[in-house]
Amino acid sequence: MKNLSINPGCIACGACQFIAPQVFHVTDISRVKKGVDLQKYEQAIKEAAKQCPVGVIAYKHQSCSGQRQSSDSLQSCSDCKRSKKCRGKRE
Repeated sequence: MKNLSINPGCIACGACQFIAPQVFHVTDISRVKKGVDLQKYEQAIKEAAKQCPVGVIAYKHQSCSGQRQSSDSLQSCSDCKRSKKCRGKRE
C-alpha cells in the first residue's frame, strides 16, 4: 500500500480507529497517523475501509495507480486487470 487518505464526509464514528488503532485517530474526523507503516497494517486498513459506513477511506496499492475506496470490492492488486472496481492502470 502506497497511499492512504480520508476523503471529505467522515462522520467520526470511530470504526476505523477501533479496527486499526495503530493507523487511525478519530477526533472531529478520522485522521491517518503520521509515519505509520502502511505495509505492516495493510490488512487492518483494508478491513477499516470495508467497514467504513460512509466509504471515505481511500488507498492505493503498491503496484496500482488507481485509488480504491471502501465501497469498492477489496480484491488484491493482482486482480486489478480483471476488476471493474479498480480504475487504475498497472505500473
